[in-house]
Amino acid sequence: MVMVSPEMNPTICSVFEAEIVLLFHATTFRKGFQVTVHVGNVRQTAVVEKIQGKDKLRTGEKAVVRFRFIKHPEYLKIGAKLLFREGVTKGIGHVTYIQAITTGENGLEEGLSSGLVSF
Repeated sequence: MVMVSPEMNPTICSVFEAEIVLLFHATTFRKGFQVTVHVGNVRQTAVVEKIQGKDKLRTGEKAVVRFRFIKHPEYLKIGAKLLFREGVTKGIGHVTYIQAITTGENGLEEGLSSGLVSF
C-alpha cells in the first residue's frame, strides 16, 4: 500500500521492463528464471518473461528485461532503481516501462499497451 497524490496519476502494474546489468550468475540467466525484485519499498518475486534481443545473459552483460510479478500488482515509477536477487544471482538496473493496469467500465482489469517495447 502506498499513499500518493492524485495529481501523480498513480498506476499499478504486474508487468514491467527494466534495463539491467547482471552482476553475478553461476550459469546463464534465461526466460522463466524467478528472482526477488526490490524497487523502493516493493519486494516481491517476479519471473523473467523476455530478454530483449537475446536468449540468455551471462555475468556482466546488459539487457532490457520484461518481468512479471508473481503474486499481485505493485506501484512502480519509470526511472526507479531496482535490485534483483536469487541465491548467488544478483543484478541492478532501472525501470524503463510499466504496463499499467486500469479498471475498465465493465469492472475488468485491462493492460495499457501504448509504448510497449516489442521483442
